[in-house]
Amino acid sequence: MMLRVTWFLFIHLMVLSECFGQIDSVFLYNESAPYGPLDITIWRSENDYYFLEDGKTFSFRERDGVRTNNYFDMTAWDSSPYKQGTVKRKTDQGDLFIMNYRYLVPPNYSSSHQGGYPLVILLHGLQERGNCAGSGCYHATTNYSPNENSPSAPTNSNSQLLNNDYNLAHGGSNYLEASLINGSVQPGDANAPARGFPGFVLFPQNLNGWDGASAQDALRLLRLFIKANNIDVNRIYLNGVSNGGHGAFEVLKRAPWLFASAILFSPADDGDVISQNLQSTISDVPLWIFQGGLDKKPLASYTESYIRELREAGANVRYTLYPELGHGTWNKAFSEPDFFSWMLGQSQQDIHVFSGKAAICKTTGRGATLSLPRGFSGYQWEYNGAIIQGATEYKMVATEAGNYRGRYTNNNNQQHWSKAITVTEKNPLAPEIVTTNTLLLKDPNGANEAVLKAEGQAETYLWYRNSKKLDFESRQDDTLNIVRILSSFGDGLYTLVVSDFDGCTSPPSEAKAIFFDDHAALSLPSPSSLKLTHVSPSEIALSWVDASDNESGFEIWFKEVSNQSSTQWTLVTISPRNTTTYTSQGLKPSTRYEYMIRAISSNSRSEYTSPVGIETSQDSLAPSIPGNLTANIISADEIQLSWQPSTDNSAIEEYIVSINGDTVETNSIDTVFILSPYIVNADYSISVQAKDLGENLSDHTKSIEIKTQVSGLFYQHSTGDWKSVEEIDWTIREFEGRVENFTLKPKTQEDFYNIRFDGYLSIVKEGVYQFRVSSDDGSRLHLDDTTIIVNDGIHNLATVTAPIQLLSEGPHRISLDFFDNVSTDSVAVEYKGRDTGDKWIAIPNDKLTSSLSTDNEESLDDPLGFAVFPNPVTGEIINIKFDGTTKNRVTVSMHAVTGHNVFSTAVDPVENYITIKLPTPENGLYILRVSDGARSTTTKVIINR
Repeated sequence: MMLRVTWFLFIHLMVLSECFGQIDSVFLYNESAPYGPLDITIWRSENDYYFLEDGKTFSFRERDGVRTNNYFDMTAWDSSPYKQGTVKRKTDQGDLFIMNYRYLVPPNYSSSHQGGYPLVILLHGLQERGNCAGSGCYHATTNYSPNENSPSAPTNSNSQLLNNDYNLAHGGSNYLEASLINGSVQPGDANAPARGFPGFVLFPQNLNGWDGASAQDALRLLRLFIKANNIDVNRIYLNGVSNGGHGAFEVLKRAPWLFASAILFSPADDGDVISQNLQSTISDVPLWIFQGGLDKKPLASYTESYIRELREAGANVRYTLYPELGHGTWNKAFSEPDFFSWMLGQSQQDIHVFSGKAAICKTTGRGATLSLPRGFSGYQWEYNGAIIQGATEYKMVATEAGNYRGRYTNNNNQQHWSKAITVTEKNPLAPEIVTTNTLLLKDPNGANEAVLKAEGQAETYLWYRNSKKLDFESRQDDTLNIVRILSSFGDGLYTLVVSDFDGCTSPPSEAKAIFFDDHAALSLPSPSSLKLTHVSPSEIALSWVDASDNESGFEIWFKEVSNQSSTQWTLVTISPRNTTTYTSQGLKPSTRYEYMIRAISSNSRSEYTSPVGIETSQDSLAPSIPGNLTANIISADEIQLSWQPSTDNSAIEEYIVSINGDTVETNSIDTVFILSPYIVNADYSISVQAKDLGENLSDHTKSIEIKTQVSGLFYQHSTGDWKSVEEIDWTIREFEGRVENFTLKPKTQEDFYNIRFDGYLSIVKEGVYQFRVSSDDGSRLHLDDTTIIVNDGIHNLATVTAPIQLLSEGPHRISLDFFDNVSTDSVAVEYKGRDTGDKWIAIPNDKLTSSLSTDNEESLDDPLGFAVFPNPVTGEIINIKFDGTTKNRVTVSMHAVTGHNVFSTAVDPVENYITIKLPTPENGLYILRVSDGARSTTTKVIINR
């Protein structure tokens, strides 16, 4: 009890000095903020203040009728190195609970270490809350208040209400590892490991998700924690995961002066920063934002839209997009080589440069805007070693090139000067506009619009007509580097000005004159004597007589003509003025083309020459052989082929894959091809050849042989928050690989993930089998493409047994879907039958294979014999007659050699004979598979209707 009184007294004395150093009180309390009242005060009066109760978690859990005052373990790793605590408010009515938290103390912490220790505060996601995530509550509803405790909270020791542990789920183990890597190395040591973190780590836990109120409570916790520990106030960092990213923006807009930087992982949104017009409020804090390209909440386009607005307000935002990931970006983000070094490299003492561009703009005279954290006092600025008289605000504009430093008063002491910023001069060049079609419209096809493209990259694109800015049908006109100019815009001179986010605009580009509806003057003499000559099967040489002396160039148009029909005219190029020759390339051999040209200037044109036709010569030269063909089994039904491209004197039209002598046209010049599905336990001989535009075929590559035997299980894995396997989009594959058995080792995080396993189970002895799946959380088991077990939903470990299965000897496709939401996770697949002595066992590794076991007691030399007629199939009916007696129901399926499934059906034979009405696939080669449950056989079928 004495210890508690001493702690209270210490905190009480500490909070009497309410201000954070010399921070202006309006940054602590403000009734008229855009988001509502700001209140992050920690002391109101001697009888009303906030304090930390260290070493305890506020909850209602009891053990033997006594409050445990301890967190409830919900992480899948040992979180005990993190200490616990509670924020409370002292009032006349008693001590009120505000928020639980966990924290990590750096090894070899010293309260007297000069300069203090850095601190990172991480705001957890929605699922890691203390009570409710939407309608999913540990107790009652979101209206439940721990201080009122109505209805009464459960007191059982395993209640997850106010758990004060799951807030560590994402990032907790990463920072613990970084702390251990850092070891006893003190902050500022030049020998500190790059992947180490030498400071405090703080994890508050909200009750029902992050909002303005909980964000302000987290700020109170942070301010109290800073007072209670030896913290470097210049190195306080903010992290936010998912909904915690929303919370981080709520925190930032209330107290940007506290933070040296912020790192946000898949932030749910911008915390209304943009809609409340608070971009400039948080723009001085460097941000690093991670986004998954497959994420749907939020979409990458949404995140990128507000990042742009932040940058336009001067913020320095580092943006990392992982195209292959969904929502769970944090694991890969923590693995970034410079994750910790980037964060620790930011200091609140550093000068923030508007948009990161420390340069004076020579085109506009605009200076470089420099700033320090606002809200403090005693600001001073220095230029080339001399104090700048009158520069006493947190922000200043540098109008002369040179070295600048700044400082301000904090904690009643003059801060050290910041690192010097070198301001230079910037003189952007005029951009260039590239045209992709004629600007003297209409074109020969009657089209009446132009396309303009900016050459190179810029951050802002401003398009003008006759010096007036254009308004496109786009939310952000200034992001368009390619624009479509419609006739409604009108004739005129079109220019482009580009700039970076610092507002330093370029000079205007050279103007492009656009004329619509044949308004351009028809005043130039037309070229004459257009002549076409063969150069190669894919090249035609043009020559003409230049009849004008004031053209700017010549438009050259062509179209393909075949069988009395023709394509539209295409602009090949605009050749320079005074030229009289041009070579047209990339043409099809043995193909007729027509060409015509006209002279143009910026505002006038000639008539087109009369079209002149020519047929390209025949191409008799075959392409080179594709190189380095490889084949890899990448899933239970996919073989990936890849090769090096061929070369040719014209061009490659497509590649053709030969599979056991049958050819498949890829209709593509891609050098990767997926063969799916393949026939398991089959021998494939595969080669590739190239076909050029002249229909010439290269020789085949050397055949590669592959046997489609599969061992182990393929898996695909992604992250997300699900309540059912039915919700999951299984087409998303963030991670994939191969394992020996059903195992959760491939998971990339402890919670909120899914895994699909897929492979084959080898049955040695035909007979009756049963399967069961035990999982925490949901699972679903498929056997031979049929769902036999559904153990779905969020639940503790539960077991579901499938109905009896009659299985033939040989391989059977087996796949398992599993997801984990929160807390513990486990999955196990067992079976029993003749192969197990009718005892339940976990499926052994050596049974997860498509290979037929050599210890099979029954013969494997009795294939299912049948004849298919007619073959080739010329109508809608196909007949199958079996060689011997077939009593079982027969499954018949057909797929193209490329893997596309055409149909599948089950039929009972009548006197060893079945008749099937086919769908209407295109003519070609197909694979027909017939199975009677114990045996299966495939054969080739040709459709030739």
